[in-house]
Amino acid sequence: MIGEPADPRAAEAGGLLVDAMINTDTSKENSSSVPLMVVENGCGSPCIDLRQVSSELAAAAKDADLIILEGMGRSLHTNLYAQFKCDALKVGI
Repeated sequence: MIGEPADPRAAEAGGLLVDAMINTDTSKENSSSVPLMVVENGCGSPCIDLRQVSSELAAAAKDADLIILEGMGRSLHTNLYAQFKCDALKVGI
């Protein structure tokens, strides 16, 4: 469909991230600012071929402190043994 993101999970996760930040930001004085972002992977399938991700994702991941791969196909089926230069959380639900 026209207008839908290539990765619908990124749009959903972005909305959840905003909701979480709003609900937990009760005191701006005491909270530290940590940049969190959701980036589309550039793939239309549930699996991610890390050799062929979008340039936006590659640039964001280059300086990341933590990478979260969520989903059985993305985290376990295709990338279980993938190694990263930063911490990685691979979650299959």
